[in-house]
Amino acid sequence: MGRPAIIAFSCGVAVVLALAAPARGDGCYVSEVAYPAAPKIPSQRALIVYRDGVETLVVESAMNTESPSVGWVLPLPSEPTKLEVADPGMLPSLAFCVRPRIVHDLHEAYWPAVLILGFLIPLAAFAILSRTGLWVLWVLCWGVYYLLVLMVLMPAGMEVSESAVGVEVRSAQRIGNYDVSVLRADDATALSRWLEANVLKPLDERSRRLVEDYIGRGWCFVVARLVREGPGEAVPHPIRATFPVKQPVYPMKLTALAASACRVELFVVADGSASAQGFRVQLSDRPRPVAERDRGGILYARWPSLAPIVIGSPDVQDLLWDGCAVTRLEADLEPAAMDRDVEIAVGEFRPERLNVYSPRGRREAVLSVLLWGLVPFVISAAVVCYKRRRPGKKGLVFLASLGGVIAVSVGITSLALPVVPVGKSTTLPATQMRLHAIDLVVRIMAHNGLLHRDMTFAELADFPRKAVELKYLNAEGAAQAILNPFTGEPMRVERSPGNFSTRKVGDEVYFCLYDRDGSEIRVTALPPQGAPERGARQ
Repeated sequence: MGRPAIIAFSCGVAVVLALAAPARGDGCYVSEVAYPAAPKIPSQRALIVYRDGVETLVVESAMNTESPSVGWVLPLPSEPTKLEVADPGMLPSLAFCVRPRIVHDLHEAYWPAVLILGFLIPLAAFAILSRTGLWVLWVLCWGVYYLLVLMVLMPAGMEVSESAVGVEVRSAQRIGNYDVSVLRADDATALSRWLEANVLKPLDERSRRLVEDYIGRGWCFVVARLVREGPGEAVPHPIRATFPVKQPVYPMKLTALAASACRVELFVVADGSASAQGFRVQLSDRPRPVAERDRGGILYARWPSLAPIVIGSPDVQDLLWDGCAVTRLEADLEPAAMDRDVEIAVGEFRPERLNVYSPRGRREAVLSVLLWGLVPFVISAAVVCYKRRRPGKKGLVFLASLGGVIAVSVGITSLALPVVPVGKSTTLPATQMRLHAIDLVVRIMAHNGLLHRDMTFAELADFPRKAVELKYLNAEGAAQAILNPFTGEPMRVERSPGNFSTRKVGDEVYFCLYDRDGSEIRVTALPPQGAPERGARQ
């Protein structure tokens, strides 16, 4: 074997070994799924359900204040026919399920290029360095050897209130932790006096101008008071209001009084697709039945972004109907952009889903462009420099031009792709295994009397820490808590993906987990308090 053959052979072995370097013995590769990271700025989320001239508005708003008593003023275009506290898991579940398509795992886009380059580079090196050129026998022998090496290495696998003059209290009720009053005011001064009489901050001059505008248009005001346990950021339970309206609307103008930027996410359920001025459409689609979630089997496991939109949250499903469309609208607004309420336009259904990339997805997209670009470059170099031929001016210009096109394509790809921050990424089988493990822990702790139906909210919320402390499950890092298999954050009491809660069904109280689309998994019926405790499993 001559020197050129030895060099080419070494190149081939190095490439094949490089292919096997990240391999693991986990069987077939299953693509990872990435989920958007929670916004770091104050945020508002709302679900707007509009049908037959009636709007149901479910709204939550993050707040950061030192005040232990908070009043939440929500203007509405008409008096609500129903006011309720919504489950806090509704909007997180929607945000989780109705998200843009996040391109995260592109190994199948560039992997064939890696294999092709592994075959071509040794041949190109031999063609360039050898005076005799390529022999058909050499190509066939190298091809057979390359396939044999791949057959040996690939099984190791690719990884897989009080009253005030000028204010009429139309209704007052207690819902959840709120004292809620529906008010109509003659003017902003009267409403300000009412707020002050109820130990809330009166309206300043700017607030009065906004309130006067609402009063002039015949709007009413829902004032919800809740007493908080401590200062700092908090997301109170959402308020669910149902009221008649000609066009769906999201009241926005009072938000500008906070004088801070705000991420606003609106989920609109209607007969058609929705749009709003200043908002970008992240997704518009008809939700599919939960049964269709896993119908794709291997297809959706390998390409999770192709999976249909499925909303399994029972609280949200109660608001859906056959043929409805769900649209996700999003905007990052500065205070100056919040000078008007958001009017929602509902038109014909137009399926749409924004494609965005995780940081890893962008890197792998750039890598794909580079590797596929190298395939024609390697072939061209072998032709231009065949049998140690000194390339002429035209050949050098051609290779330089081709290299420049590849470099420009890589640069454009890197700069043009929209990137969003994401949380923990994982494979779908891994999340199911994690849920199964938590399922077993819950059953054992319930059997030992450590979980029971008479637990307080605080005791229920302490379940993850207690499970780790008693060694029912190993601690994960410094969090010392069972982690949400979808987000990597500590689990919490909430009916949303990866979290847990209890629910009474008939005479039984069930401990429930929530799958990736918010579907309820009833783990086990909890025993009454006082069941014998048998100690921790070692």
